[in-house]
Amino acid sequence: MYNHDEKSDATHETHVYKGVQAQERHLFLFSDLLLVAKARSGGNFKLKEKVRVSEMWLSSCLDDVAEVAKSHDTSFVMGWPTTNVVASFSGQTHQSNIKVRISIASNDSKYSEKMEKSFTQF
Repeated sequence: MYNHDEKSDATHETHVYKGVQAQERHLFLFSDLLLVAKARSGGNFKLKEKVRVSEMWLSSCLDDVAEVAKSHDTSFVMGWPTTNVVASFSGQTHQSNIKVRISIASNDSKYSEKMEKSFTQF
């Protein structure tokens, strides 16, 4: 369990859809990890997913993944090996902000891993 006493830029409340089931989750974005957690009492969170951002992809193909109609303005698809989910946010600005942050973190992490591999080959 994680304890996060105050909201920061690193946490984002969202609804995550797997099939038709909606789950209220919090996203904690770090430079190399995305943590997906369920809120518990007392400011605690139960970790549900731990994903390396270098293994993630983002898409707007909601119709291919969502079994429930979702707005392209407030939702997008997040995926990682063996999992695709639809993340829905409170508004378009919130959705866009988070999508950009995850995209940047993912690209930076992929670049860093590529550079590390290049240096280890010498």
